[in-house]
Amino acid sequence: MDKLKTNIPVGLNSALSNPVLESALKQQATIQRMINPPLMSALMVQQNFVAKQAIAMQPAISVSEMVSKSLAPALSSLANEASRALQTSLPRFDYLAESLVKSIQPLQISLSKMDYLTDSIRAMTSGLQSLSDTLIPMTKQMSQITQGFTDAFRFQISGLVRAIPPIDFSQFSEAFAHMRNFEEKNNLLRKFGWLLVSELPEEIVDNIYERRTEITQEEVDTLIVQHFRNNRCAALKQIVNGWSGPSYFESRKNVFHEALIGHSRRMFNSSTTILSLHFEGIVTDFVRENMANPMYRGEKALQSVTDLALEMPMNVMPFTDWIICRCVLDCVDKTYTENFSPADPDSCPNNSRHKIAHGHATEKETEANSLRRFIYMNEMYKLFLCLESKIQVVA
Repeated sequence: MDKLKTNIPVGLNSALSNPVLESALKQQATIQRMINPPLMSALMVQQNFVAKQAIAMQPAISVSEMVSKSLAPALSSLANEASRALQTSLPRFDYLAESLVKSIQPLQISLSKMDYLTDSIRAMTSGLQSLSDTLIPMTKQMSQITQGFTDAFRFQISGLVRAIPPIDFSQFSEAFAHMRNFEEKNNLLRKFGWLLVSELPEEIVDNIYERRTEITQEEVDTLIVQHFRNNRCAALKQIVNGWSGPSYFESRKNVFHEALIGHSRRMFNSSTTILSLHFEGIVTDFVRENMANPMYRGEKALQSVTDLALEMPMNVMPFTDWIICRCVLDCVDKTYTENFSPADPDSCPNNSRHKIAHGHATEKETEANSLRRFIYMNEMYKLFLCLESKIQVVA
């Protein structure tokens, strides 16, 4: 027993000095006596080695305990910080998750609508395909029917074309050339205060037209006036004596005769005054007898005649006569629309109907102006005959 104690290191012996250990040592001594001494020596050697290892481990264990005790507060603080950071971040993650859910909801709705749209398009495509299958045979049938009509119409037209004689387009060319020539000459005469009336001889018109770059106003007036002065005004008398038929001309035969006498005797103020005043009476008599809603004032009555003439079919009057009548209507209209002022009568021209009617046209009239009144009255007579024939046809 004493020998066993001597073999135990001092530090370990002091560390193990307690009643339990002593009892164990006693038991070890008893066992030692019972065991083979060599085996017991080996056991003792092993026990000493274990004791040395335990002593060598003791500082490391002490250091580990110290490190553990020093790191425990830091680790606890780090765990608390991590816990607080995690608690702070969790609401943000919750808001992000909620926003993500809200963003996904419209997408889910759109996807459902896209599915509906896809189904609708698929159904529409199916319907169109069905309609196409139905229309294709109908289209083919209509094409065959149309082709049949086309062939029949072509056959009829071919027969009609063969039956129609060839058209001589040179006639149209001649007509257009005649109209162009008429307009050029009429515009030339209008510059000199005359019109290309049918009663004016063609040789006089051609003479004026050929000399258009050099002829004067006096020369033009002399050529035209002299024609109607020849043979004691034979051409002019023929015109005036032809004004018959309409009541508004028949009732004025004496008036026209006196105007003719005044002109033939070179009393041109008399003839000009008589004809200028009776333009208004003839126009208002025409609208009163032939129009449903007549206008009795001179300007409005003349406008009614102009409107009716513009509605007249082209086959009622030759186109050239219509051009002349349109010019005459413009000339007569100017006699009504000239601004006459009793305070200053000389500011208005002598052809003003108002200046003549109010007795302020005192200047000596010319044969040319008197002859123009007869020509204007003759064109109005032609126009009223055409308008009456149109009105009778409509009635």
